[in-house]
Amino acid sequence: MTIWKYVVPLVDGGEVKEIPRGYVPLQVSEQANLLCLWVLVDPDAPRDRIRLFARGTGQPFDAAEIAVYLGTGIMHGGRLVWHVFSDPVIDED
Repeated sequence: MTIWKYVVPLVDGGEVKEIPRGYVPLQVSEQANLLCLWVLVDPDAPRDRIRLFARGTGQPFDAAEIAVYLGTGIMHGGRLVWHVFSDPVIDED
């Protein structure tokens, strides 16, 4: 097991990331003006594709989204509060 860091995109729609299956979210925090997520992973585990995204306090959130809450991070001295989520990417063959 080891700890990996992912930068959380602050764009509409988020971004697709590959992450080892069974990851455990540890912390969401600002680092160098970026919103980051730290996770505990087994680097040898098979990879899953997830959509990683954030919603700010007061922003619309589609209740139909299948999302897993990962944590909340505060940026710019508390002026911005982001709530980080993931949802699975379904590959259609």
